[in-house]
Amino acid sequence: AGCGIGRFTALAQASGASVVAVDASRAAAATCRKNTGAACVQADLLDLPLRTGVFDAAFSIGVLHHTADPQRAFEAVAACVKPGGRLAVWVYAQPVSNKLLPVHDMLHEITRACPPGVLYDICCRYAVKVRDIYAGAWEPLQQILRVSYSPDDAECISDTFDWHTPQYRSWHTYQEVRGWFKAAGFVDITDGSFPVSVSGRKK
Repeated sequence: AGCGIGRFTALAQASGASVVAVDASRAAAATCRKNTGAACVQADLLDLPLRTGVFDAAFSIGVLHHTADPQRAFEAVAACVKPGGRLAVWVYAQPVSNKLLPVHDMLHEITRACPPGVLYDICCRYAVKVRDIYAGAWEPLQQILRVSYSPDDAECISDTFDWHTPQYRSWHTYQEVRGWFKAAGFVDITDGSFPVSVSGRKK
């Protein structure tokens, strides 16, 4: 749910899965289809054109928090999982302290108002340079700039752009997301080590 260009779709296929991939972006769905050969659907997670209760498993990695209503998007994905099936999600935890959050949010107001092409060009020019200057340090300025630490330059640029461009971006807690799972009828709910990742099995 939210396949992008197919990074995790390909991993699922490598594990033997037959995948139906969904993304709100027509271009992303088309690229995922080209990269993986999977059945790719362009659709809003808040209005999924899929039958409910038919999938053995579903996952959404880094996407629900970019929707207008993350809990409702979760519920739509969860509804597609059949009884006994599994669901795994990862959503953003609050990335900075309460003291830094207003500065962090102000920057996001600026970047999301920036034309995407202009913002991408800025990331191309500066993301790798900033990554190399900070060399893994996690100082307050770096926490706010959120430049990717990926050693792959193209991925560094892409991940940095992905952080700053979305219209919607929200933070969640383990307790909150476990509540989503329970309300949707899931059991065996497990927290992952990377915040905030949670999985469960549908009753």
